[in-house]
Amino acid sequence: MSKKILVLTGSPRRDGNSDTLAKAFKSGAEKAGAEVQIVNTSTLKISACIACDKCWEKDAPCIFKDDMEKIYPLLEWADMFVLAFPLYYYTIPTQLKVVLDRFYPFEFQKTEVTKGKDASMLVCAGTDDQKEFEGLVSTYKIICNYMNWNDIGMICADSLNAKDDILNTDWLKQAEILGEKAGL
Repeated sequence: MSKKILVLTGSPRRDGNSDTLAKAFKSGAEKAGAEVQIVNTSTLKISACIACDKCWEKDAPCIFKDDMEKIYPLLEWADMFVLAFPLYYYTIPTQLKVVLDRFYPFEFQKTEVTKGKDASMLVCAGTDDQKEFEGLVSTYKIICNYMNWNDIGMICADSLNAKDDILNTDWLKQAEILGEKAGL
């Protein structure tokens, strides 16, 4: 049975550097035999979690009826979650963060859906200082620990200011190699 990988991208820039990095990861994972689905969270209309604790009251994960309903089945389908996005103010952009917040219904009920899966993070930034990724890396590691995810690797691609700066860089090869590792 092939591994199923859900890649959640969070860039509002279509086909930008982080999307290109995600596609390289997908290519490597598919070479290894994995089934990969990429979801661009920036195109979805998803409400923020309001901590109402009404999860599962109406036989649905959440009381909100929005585009998160497209993602919930994929959480159950996936063996691995990959987060791919640009670094925004040293953290995860809102477009992806709202999706992660809405994992909440699975944290305490139906925990088997999201707990114990593999995970990876692919990040792009204009900075040339790897230290500027430290807060994000720490956040990602805490999320992995909290969700009991097995981190199989991360890429923090620096010096990527303009769209397509990632083309012809070693970052893409690293993403493809990480995808191959993930797809096994």
